Amino acid sequence: MPSNAVYPIIEKRLSRLGWNKRVLGADDFDLFCHDEGIFVFEGQYKWDGLYIVRSGIPVIYIQQSLRPIERLIVGWHEVGHHILHAPEFFFYSYGRVSKADYQAHICAACALIPQPLYLKRSAYDIQEEYGYPSDLLRFRARLFETLGV
Repeated sequence: MPSNAVYPIIEKRLSRLGWNKRVLGADDFDLFCHDEGIFVFEGQYKWDGLYIVRSGIPVIYIQQSLRPIERLIVGWHEVGHHILHAPEFFFYSYGRVSKADYQAHICAACALIPQPLYLKRSAYDIQEEYGYPSDLLRFRARLFETLGV
């Protein structure tokens, strides 16, 4: 599936939460996972995040040593896999750039840096207020430049 086709799919599934309209936090992530029947486990893993469907049950594993903002990035990334790529399994590791990971990261970037925030504030201001890593801000800028979202 081309990357420009994933935006409407994610938007349809997450619009009730205000995806790409407002900053989605931990409560939004937990609510979505609860509503979708996704089990979320945190522990010591060799990866930052993993999405898998086991016996028909969607599961997200998140590295427990992540800072809260990193947990949100990884969590929304794995939700992207749930929406776009189920029932396969996917690992999230910093710096990994497969097509599926790029598409899943669209979900995370727009959940955390919605378009109204992106258009109103400078990258510096967003980074200062929310503590987002610079690679997330660069990815979000690239999304706006390439997809207009």
